[in-house]
Amino acid sequence: MRVQRLDGQELDEEVVRGLSRPVVEALRVLGMNNADEITTLIRSVYMWKYLRAFKSIYGMDLHLLKYTNLNTISSLLYVMTRVIIPYAHRKLKDKVAVEDWSSLSRYHVKRRLASLLEVAERVADAAGLANWLVFVAGGRYANLSERMLGLGVEGSGCVTNINLEFTQRQLVWSVMTVRIYSTRQGEVQC
Repeated sequence: MRVQRLDGQELDEEVVRGLSRPVVEALRVLGMNNADEITTLIRSVYMWKYLRAFKSIYGMDLHLLKYTNLNTISSLLYVMTRVIIPYAHRKLKDKVAVEDWSSLSRYHVKRRLASLLEVAERVADAAGLANWLVFVAGGRYANLSERMLGLGVEGSGCVTNINLEFTQRQLVWSVMTVRIYSTRQGEVQC
């Protein structure tokens, strides 16, 4: 079941990229460059709607996996911890780097915030790594959000076969592109 969950998460990322790419490109043509915000908004709405409707996320649902103990508040908290908080963290980290808060006086509030952010990142990274190792070794929670909210996953007991046609097409096109590119460079490979 762990492999299906990880495959489902990867599929969800592909779906969000597929949904957000045309919107971002259309807005870029209009002179708006808010790709990160648009992607976050699409990911939030996508995840929230799917969690509320099916008690699962699309990729997991294809594998017939559903969250247990999921209600309105836990689904909202799940979206916040998986999408909104990481977005806010990235933006704050960019602001700290651009304004170089770490070079300020050690008594300055911004310097203390930057130090606190670094410590929080280390703790979150260590907790995420520990959770990942426990999950791979046979644990129940694929990420810290599931662990904090107590969201277990149950399957239907059926073995599912995912259609890999899209992935296979991508692989074929990647190989052909590399082959064509290397041929144009004068490197004929057999």
